Amino acid sequence: MARNSTADRAIDVLLLFESVGPVLGAPEVSERLRMSRSTTYRYLQSLRSYDLLEEAEDGRGFRLGPRVLRLAKAVRQGLGVPEVALPIMRELMLETDETVLLTRRSGANVVCVERVSSQHPIRLSYERGHIVPVHAGASAKVLLAYADPSEVDELLKNPLPRLTKHSVTEPAKLRRQLEQIRREGFAVSHGEADANVTGIAAPIRDGADRVVAALSIAGVDFRIVDEAIPRLTACVVRAAQQISDRLADGHE
Repeated sequence: MARNSTADRAIDVLLLFESVGPVLGAPEVSERLRMSRSTTYRYLQSLRSYDLLEEAEDGRGFRLGPRVLRLAKAVRQGLGVPEVALPIMRELMLETDETVLLTRRSGANVVCVERVSSQHPIRLSYERGHIVPVHAGASAKVLLAYADPSEVDELLKNPLPRLTKHSVTEPAKLRRQLEQIRREGFAVSHGEADANVTGIAAPIRDGADRVVAALSIAGVDFRIVDEAIPRLTACVVRAAQQISDRLADGHE
């Protein structure tokens, strides 16, 4: 593709701040891009007029300007929850050594929209795109706990399917668990969606403080023992909060 010399040179100047440092003087820009001092100064002043650059307080050069921050915010606003969550999900998998799941509610069901698998072999209902009932497992119950109460009432009018012998199908018991989830801010389940699998989940909120997804880890019972649950829960809650913070930062 042919280069537009004026636009490309302006972009080259901006990219220097990524590769070299936060503050650059005109002589350094001129030397690195092999432009004359007068041409360099013209580009710097042009970028400054659009608030893409601003002068550093000490007067020793230029730094990226406030419009770059607004552009970065626009980028974050264009990202969906999976795109924002995925890097943090990878970090959570390495921290816990367990499979990490991102789920969202769709009516009476929950769908897995992203998954980062651990190195451990494990069979889960939660593959990407797979749907499970909204009461089955930690991540599902987190999403149900923060749903509109009228929606919960409507959902609990119908019989709840039993996926395993540990699935919670009694409306009264489920309501008590949902209240506990709202109070504590996380959910732990043992073999409710998949036999012999423990799940730990926490809510993800957007910039309007709405719960839009759930983040969870899932592992076999003999690895996620009772003694490990507090540490793993803290990891999940912290990661969910990091995702929520990034969503809020992009949707103020």
